Amino acid sequence: MIIDECICCGGEGGEECPLCDGLRFFLDFKSLHSDIEDFMIDFYEESPLDVYFLKLGDDEKRFILDEQLRRYFENSAPDVT
Repeated sequence: MIIDECICCGGEGGEECPLCDGLRFFLDFKSLHSDIEDFMIDFYEESPLDVYFLKLGDDEKRFILDEQLRRYFENSAPDVT
């Protein structure tokens, strides 16, 4: 995946940047593996993703996402006891 720093703010971000709206980077999702379906590429393009997360290894990503899911369901599921 190609990750380009915003040329306006130099990757510093901030919501005042008119080019990247504070996201700091631009990602070329068309450079992903060809086996990823178009609807997933569309999803990625429309989702604000953290470029630092994308640079993590698969195991690190899985750990972070599993932890987020655990916390979400722990806080949203009613207590059935």
